[in-house]
Amino acid sequence: GRVLDLVLTNKDGLIREVKVGGSLGQSDHEMVEVKILSGRSKPKSRIATLNFRKANFDLFQDLIGALPWARLLEGKGSCESWSAFKQRFFQAQGLCVPMLA
Repeated sequence: GRVLDLVLTNKDGLIREVKVGGSLGQSDHEMVEVKILSGRSKPKSRIATLNFRKANFDLFQDLIGALPWARLLEGKGSCESWSAFKQRFFQAQGLCVPMLA
């Protein structure tokens, strides 16, 4: 007999080895064994990410702690207060937490 075995993938170089041989039980079909390469590196992310491992948390605490919160939030509702807090927080974060290279 003739044997026609196909192994289809959607990526070049994904299959390292193909072995044909042996039958499973009483079947007249042969088994096809393939080795798939794994451990491939992840593609680099294009999303900007903060590097908290290199953050200067002491400076961050000093910057946030030095703000006159009572004056900054006086007369503001919850939404305005939250916006004011976020603005100061992200400003301090930009100074203290570098981007991941």
